[in-house]
Amino acid sequence: GEKLRQDYSAALQLRVQECIKSGDETSAVGIARQTYLGKPAAEAAIWLGDRRLALGKAAEAASWYASAAQAGDDETKKSLAGRRALLARFGYAASEKLYRVHDETSFRGSCGFAHVEADVEVPLSAGGSEENSAPWRPAKYGLEAAFRMHGIHVKKPRAMPTRDFNWAGKQTTAVFDQDVVLLANQVELSAVDRNTGLSLWSHWCSVDEAGQQWPLVWMKPIRLDGRVYCRQLTASGPRIVCVDAVDGRALWTSRSTAYAASDPWFVGRELFCVFGEKDGSDLRLSIVEMDASTGEVLRHVPLLSYRDVWEGKLTARVCRSDDRLIVVAADTAIGCDLAGNVLWIRRVPWIWGEWRDWWNGNDWLRREECNPLPVGRYVVFAARGSWCITCVDPKDGNLVWQRTEGRLLSIVGRVGDSIIVRASDGFFTVNADDGGLIDTVSCDRVEDAAVTPDGRYLLVVRLRPKSQNKTDVSLAWFRLPSLEPAGETVLQEFSGDVFAGPLAFADDAMYLLTARASNAAEGTWNRLTPQGSLEEATTDSP
Repeated sequence: GEKLRQDYSAALQLRVQECIKSGDETSAVGIARQTYLGKPAAEAAIWLGDRRLALGKAAEAASWYASAAQAGDDETKKSLAGRRALLARFGYAASEKLYRVHDETSFRGSCGFAHVEADVEVPLSAGGSEENSAPWRPAKYGLEAAFRMHGIHVKKPRAMPTRDFNWAGKQTTAVFDQDVVLLANQVELSAVDRNTGLSLWSHWCSVDEAGQQWPLVWMKPIRLDGRVYCRQLTASGPRIVCVDAVDGRALWTSRSTAYAASDPWFVGRELFCVFGEKDGSDLRLSIVEMDASTGEVLRHVPLLSYRDVWEGKLTARVCRSDDRLIVVAADTAIGCDLAGNVLWIRRVPWIWGEWRDWWNGNDWLRREECNPLPVGRYVVFAARGSWCITCVDPKDGNLVWQRTEGRLLSIVGRVGDSIIVRASDGFFTVNADDGGLIDTVSCDRVEDAAVTPDGRYLLVVRLRPKSQNKTDVSLAWFRLPSLEPAGETVLQEFSGDVFAGPLAFADDAMYLLTARASNAAEGTWNRLTPQGSLEEATTDSP
């Protein structure tokens, strides 16, 4: 038996050498995928990785090198060290974030999400004078109008109510890139000078009301190499658009017949996106690699087919954990390598909701889309329609823990070993290691919530109704990870119905979007300006 195995291995190695000499990639792929073959599979995978690296395809190269490391011995793993250094020259590094922007300050414009990158742990600060000088420290604040959010082209989705729910704010995203703010509201992508409030450029497509039935789906822009890439609604559904970062000039729009089911992301300089396409009564999701310069489809990797109960509107959220991509869509988490090849699939308990009617399906619709969250060597996610928080090992999809929460709305973020979760009646924290409950706090009339960039506080935007049809918009602080109240200040009093959120952070300031309920898509981004110490502020407990 041993001699037969050795002879088979020697024959495979000869076959690999023949593939390399003749350039036969098809046969090499067949061998490399069978990692249990050991050294022959490792040699084939390294050759395939080298060929991809020579073409500048860092994600595919990294995928093949990972296969080689899995199949090979210690000597093989040592030989891969130099190739990792080469990958860095192509803009790829193991610690690189999934959503690349000009700097590390970027925000998700949707209530209940961490307004720092969800795939990066929020650090716990050491304390000291830095806390007193931080622009998000507990203090008395007021609102100062900074720039407008023009939503003239936005139509309210039919499933959304007219009052008492900030649907427009949850579809709005702001990315602060030095002195420029990139704004996206599904239909319009624009840039604003945050110092002057002047509009720099705007890009939008003509979309009628029927084409804007994507409620509560936020579409985040990313900037790289002088270009801005964003998912945007068009007459034929969501597409990936690319515009010049300086003047907003349209460079290309994805031409696939499929729709963009996720926001785009980069691995090195390689552009990817999850696309969805109807196939009879089914809906197919695929990861597509595009040429970042032209939008041309370079590669298409099928993921899964679903029974289409979403009327062609299934969306996906993606995060990166080391050398894995985690795609969450409906009741399924899909683990892929960086090139998009499926490695494992895990389903979670899931309940279908009536998403077309607010009054019958608001419990389902209030559940917010949030990206999977890397937590150490694991990944935590909470899919809309699944009233549980699930933690899995990204390497193989094995379940680490799962916590059922009927009051769950979204995962806000992570600080240290604590995961901050928003619930229908407030907030609670769970242990990242086992999912056990740590602390909980009640808080009503919540419009938005975010973890400060230094990880010290959970900031909560609230509405506080008063007499004579007036409402206070307030900001409350909770210390992390204990959720101990640290004070609350009234930002401004409004007459009539008002919406507030999202809350966003720049390096030196906080910004809050406010709008009238009667015209929710047309709002004002306000800078929060310090106006005194917290002792002078309103400190009512939420």
